[in-house]
Amino acid sequence: REHKPILQSLMECGDVTVQHVIAKGQNCDEQLEACIFEGQRHFTVVFRGTTEQQTKLGKKSAKCGFLPLDSEHENAQIFATFKEEYTKIEAECFTLLDALTEENPFCDIVFTGHSFGAALATIAAFKYSNARPMVRVSCLTLASPKVGSVAFRHAVNSQPNLKVMRLEYGQDGKCQAPAHVGVHVGHTLVLHGSIGSNSVKTSCPIVAYKFDTPKHKKFKTNYPDLRSYVHALEEVQRLRLTWARDFVGASGKGVVVNNEKRLVV
Repeated sequence: REHKPILQSLMECGDVTVQHVIAKGQNCDEQLEACIFEGQRHFTVVFRGTTEQQTKLGKKSAKCGFLPLDSEHENAQIFATFKEEYTKIEAECFTLLDALTEENPFCDIVFTGHSFGAALATIAAFKYSNARPMVRVSCLTLASPKVGSVAFRHAVNSQPNLKVMRLEYGQDGKCQAPAHVGVHVGHTLVLHGSIGSNSVKTSCPIVAYKFDTPKHKKFKTNYPDLRSYVHALEEVQRLRLTWARDFVGASGKGVVVNNEKRLVV
């Protein structure tokens, strides 16, 4: 019996409680998928595009142009490629989440995905948090491309019940797609590109950017796959590397006048 790709990956990690699987497409390589599984106090939704979408991000997304997110957010535009695929899965996904949160009212919702799936997760996280303001929502993505316009970024970053954190491994080329257009949303965590090959000598293995993206000239360009991300995170844990404790540019003593520290709001 053939397991769906997300389920197969989860089963390799050990015992998981899978609540629902949504799949649109004829076979594994052509399927658009979302898998909902249960944690202790949260439900996690993992998005995945087709095999081609997951591995060939880039110019195609930009060529399709922007479309309004929905009638309520006409100025907040996203790439048409992402919207077209996301629309196929939203209604069923949200209906299932509503039923789960009705039965478990104190659980949070976490949206996640890698590459193309990360873009779908970002859209879902904003739309669900906007439609359900009483639910606490997080969006934790890996190798996310740019999803939409500046107005979309402002809408996401100002949503009070939504936290977005993107994870990049070195200078991942997928995170700069589509080139020259679109912007990222949320905060950015960058794993140093040497993690996994020269981890012990890395003085600053993880850096965090608050509502910003890194200056990529500091990092060597690469195209790590999902397994590389997983391996890098495992190395961080195995070697007990120091995790980011503050955002870049946010550390320091602040404003000091006459030996009195003052906070600037």
